[in-house]
Amino acid sequence: MRRWYPFIGFVLLTIVFSIYFLTNVQSSNYRPQTDDPAVIYYEACSHCHGKSGQSPNLLYPDLADVTLKRAEVEKVIREGALFMPAFQNLKGDTLQKLIDFLLEKRFLE
Repeated sequence: MRRWYPFIGFVLLTIVFSIYFLTNVQSSNYRPQTDDPAVIYYEACSHCHGKSGQSPNLLYPDLADVTLKRAEVEKVIREGALFMPAFQNLKGDTLQKLIDFLLEKRFLE
């Protein structure tokens, strides 16, 4: 039975961290200094999602492949997701311009 202790510990830690990451979304302190969605994307999004929208790792989705609707994109930006922080300082027209930018995939140009 003792030989199973490391495996049981690993499984329990995995469960605890999974619950933590799924329920504890962080908030970003990012405050846009411009309304230009390309600049906002570069400053706030590109380090995780890549400069061209193609994520450099498996933790973040490739934005070129995302098929979310406008309301879903807005909710993810405002409230965050699994590894993505909530961007509560993006509001109004600035947020809408960023969503247009993402949905039109202009960052790929």
